[in-house]
Order: sequence, then C-alpha cells, then structure tokens
Amino acid sequence: EYNDHPEWFNGDVNNWYKILDATAKQAKALDKKHIISSAQGEIKSSVSEADLNKAPSVDIWGVNTYRDGGIPILNVPYYISEAGTLDPKAITDEDYQAGITLQVWEKAKAETKCFGMTAMTFMDEWWKAGKPSAQDDNAEEHLGWVDINGKPKAIYNTMKKEWTKPKKQPKR
Repeated sequence: EYNDHPEWFNGDVNNWYKILDATAKQAKALDKKHIISSAQGEIKSSVSEADLNKAPSVDIWGVNTYRDGGIPILNVPYYISEAGTLDPKAITDEDYQAGITLQVWEKAKAETKCFGMTAMTFMDEWWKAGKPSAQDDNAEEHLGWVDINGKPKAIYNTMKKEWTKPKKQPKR
C-alpha cells in the first residue's frame, strides 16, 4: 500500500501505477480470458481519475467508499470494493448501517460505469483495533454483515431482501 509504505515505490505514487500497469500487462499476456482488476481504495481529492488512467491495462477498478451513502462518479469501469460507514452511530444502530449500505447499492446501480458492489467484510472484525481479545467500540470492528458470533445483522437482511426481490418483467 502506497499510503502506508511510500518507500516501496521510492516515495513516488506514480511508480506504483507504473508497476501496477506492468503487472496487469504481464497478467494479460499469461491469461487472455479474464479481466484485470485492482482495488484503488478510497477515491479522495489526492487521487483522481487521471491517476487511474496511469494504469490503462487495468480493466476495472475497485474503489472503497465510506461516504455515508455517497459513491464516487467515475468515467472508468469500476465497482465498489468496500462500502459502509465509519460513523460511530453504526456500532449501536444496525438499521443505520444497513440504510447507508443500501444507499450505496442504489447509487451504484444507477451509475453506468459502476458494475456492482462487494462487502467490506462479511463478519465483524473484532481484532481490527484496540484489544485483540474483545470487540471494541471502533466503527471498523462493526462493518460486518454478521456479528462476531455469526448472527445476521440488519445489513445482511436488508441486502438479502434487496438482492432477492423479483425483477420487474418488461411489458409486452
């Protein structure tokens, strides 16, 4: 990760894009049947669409969004690789967490260049921050769709309902 280890790329993020593009080209040479994807992470003001275009061999980008219901609007093919809210309210209000994720999904469906969404994590990650032996009151530890005991949370049921509802049939 460039943000955590810029020394891996001689302190220049452009080197990361060059290495990524070269790696994507090599993967395409070995396997012409599959698309190449890379998760960019959160698209912030410091990362632009022009940056993504520095690795043209990447066919589709994964982007993370923790914008409380918002998603980036891009003109390159992408999918939401992580979605959720880091608002502490989501720790105690499962419906709030579910509502934010549903908003992201609805916006993603409306974007012509966005090809879907994956969960950040299926199960709460109680080891993410603080004490590894207990689930702390840190929003990142509560992003799962099931709790640390495997019990489905509101987000699980909300998205299950959304993804299993009958599709509207075209009028004939």
